[in-house]
Amino acid sequence: MWNLFDIFKSKPYKKGYFVHTVGAKNLLCKILNEYETAEEANKDLIDLVVNKKTEKDLYREFLKKKSW
Repeated sequence: MWNLFDIFKSKPYKKGYFVHTVGAKNLLCKILNEYETAEEANKDLIDLVVNKKTEKDLYREFLKKKSW
């Protein structure tokens, strides 16, 4: 049975999605990691595109961070 307090239990994972609007288009985006600077994010984006890192690598880094 589902319990309201289950929402607040600590979970070993984090999942995040958001809708990004560009003109008349709406994009569903998945959060793979979070960054302090745009430069850090851009570096990982480039590494992801050129196959130096995988989405799984980025997500593992995200799970280690003490954030939301």
